[in-house]
Amino acid sequence: LPPSEVNTSEAFCESTNANVTGIKDPCALAHKAADDARNATTWQKCDDSGLFAGACRHDIPLLYTNVYKSGEKLYYPISILGKIVKSFPQSRIGVLYDIGCQLETHIQKASNSLPILMLLHITYS
Repeated sequence: LPPSEVNTSEAFCESTNANVTGIKDPCALAHKAADDARNATTWQKCDDSGLFAGACRHDIPLLYTNVYKSGEKLYYPISILGKIVKSFPQSRIGVLYDIGCQLETHIQKASNSLPILMLLHITYS
């Protein structure tokens, strides 16, 4: 997935943060990845600090994107899922994500801005 599409999702997440501010999900609060307290100085010596991917139920990779100068941010799954939903509009899409509780809360509150994401069924551990 090109950085331009990830940047679009980052802008979307920032623009919808006001809709989800103050929502405290006890599940999301229990995950370190959901509350990434690290800042820019943590990542300044890293160009790509990870890889975020989406795969089908057969474990075949569909999309990858670089995690660039950050930790796990909400806009990475949003960008991957947005692209998958647009690429397979007639398909039933389920999501299994470790901090899916945070993702689901954000999508529910921001659904007016990006209704296509409401087609997802999210499961989390």
